[in-house]
Amino acid sequence: MAASDLIFSVKLTPDDVPGAKFWSPNVSEHSVCELKRWLAYRGLPVGGLKDDLIKRCISCIEAGKSGEILLSIDGGTWFQKKALQVIDKMKETSSSSLSTAPFLPVTGWKIFPSGPIPKAFTYGVIYEHIIATARSMSTDGGDDDEFSAAFNTSKPMSKGRQFFLSGHVNDIQDIRKNDFYFLKAKVMPSYSQTSPYNVSVTLNMTTASVVDASCDCKASAMGRCNHVAALLFALEDFTVQFGFEGLACTSDVCKWNVGRKKKKNPKPAHELRYNKKSAPDRIIEHDPRPTTSMTQDAEDDFINTFIKTLPSTREDSVFEHVLEIKYDEYEVDEADLRQRVDAAAELFREGFDSAAPAFEVDNTREQSDSPAWQEARYCRVTESNAKDVVSTSTNRGHYNILNRTLWVGRMIQTRAMAYGKERESEAFTAYSVSCRDGESVVKSGFWVNPKFPEVGASPDGLIYDNGGRMKGILEIKCPYVLVDCHPNNIEGLKPNQKKTFCHDLVNNVPWLKRTHKYYYQCQTQMAVCNVSFCDF
Repeated sequence: MAASDLIFSVKLTPDDVPGAKFWSPNVSEHSVCELKRWLAYRGLPVGGLKDDLIKRCISCIEAGKSGEILLSIDGGTWFQKKALQVIDKMKETSSSSLSTAPFLPVTGWKIFPSGPIPKAFTYGVIYEHIIATARSMSTDGGDDDEFSAAFNTSKPMSKGRQFFLSGHVNDIQDIRKNDFYFLKAKVMPSYSQTSPYNVSVTLNMTTASVVDASCDCKASAMGRCNHVAALLFALEDFTVQFGFEGLACTSDVCKWNVGRKKKKNPKPAHELRYNKKSAPDRIIEHDPRPTTSMTQDAEDDFINTFIKTLPSTREDSVFEHVLEIKYDEYEVDEADLRQRVDAAAELFREGFDSAAPAFEVDNTREQSDSPAWQEARYCRVTESNAKDVVSTSTNRGHYNILNRTLWVGRMIQTRAMAYGKERESEAFTAYSVSCRDGESVVKSGFWVNPKFPEVGASPDGLIYDNGGRMKGILEIKCPYVLVDCHPNNIEGLKPNQKKTFCHDLVNNVPWLKRTHKYYYQCQTQMAVCNVSFCDF
């Protein structure tokens, strides 16, 4: 067994180091000095008050880490003492010879090269250790053919050289102590990029002969594996290029023995390129039509007519998503466009007497199910988007409103919308039963006020007194978030739901938020219908 093998096998226990064990099971009975010493043995912080130290000790014990002692404590004194005891014991119980090489230091290591290297170190030293001495060891026994065959080979020489040239040797450190030169490194395995092997070599400073070598791989028989050879070849290559005196610590960044790259090439995401991908050009330019029809492009007039007839042929079609209306290109004169918009607005207001009262458009009480209701809403600002119109100030915002208002596509009905529509008639009935004395409520259609005919409103109900005079309006909302809770008990809602909900509770009374779009909706309805209140 190589002496340096102990660095990987010998472990310290609390019994090996003075002060590493508590004399009392009650941690709080120990002094601050004892607590700090106990923590230092385990590599834990020793700062803070006594209560902090006690908590740190208890946490370490509960985590099952109290038996782990640092090998480097007190400069490695206790570790070396135990290792020497193990060597002496093995000498007594083993018939085989054990190496008496100097013990591998625990502390004091520096980045290679930190100083002079044995000047007698050459390729011959490597050959002597890997081949010559191994052969002599295998022939001493005389009858162990398997052992002899294992060392009568130059495989560690060739493989070790290849390991070094491939950049497998990393994190090289060295130290000189007495008459010996110690070298250690991490050598990466052949087919893995993780869990490198720990390799160490001890040289005599005068003769440069290999006194001891060790590796924690499975093939490290007598310290002559591929990984030990790789570290020796790294040392030889350095002496050939730079000599035996080493480099100053202020030298340039090391360009020698650059470690093997791990096949990673980080770069910004926008610069990444992938070989195995479908080129977007091929996808976009693909034409699924037969070859004989590829040159036959439809005329714009035909496409426009085709799209306009689609709604009358079926409910929905893929052509509505693939094709689009074709327009002739023209330049827009902003001044001319403004003039045309103003003229259109004046034309829209023609026929309305501003002194006339507000009126309900005929045949609109079915609201969304009525074609007359859909037609009356067209080109008007309705109460449902009143807040958007009032609070939008950018050109992009104006465009989005016009896009939703003038080019309305198929309305998507969500689960929440379906729930509200189903419950609205139930809520209307409940309100009509609980009307105030002398009041009644009827369903409403679309209302227009001649004072501002470009605005329209559709309240859910009209409230009349006994004399048949309209006093107010009714607006009903059935939020899906209240499906499992009462409007006066919204504490069960999620934080984001409460933040966007339409009302707050003030003294357990719901108050509609003035910043909410429902508030703008009610105000617009009251203005259009010319009433003084709205029951929400």
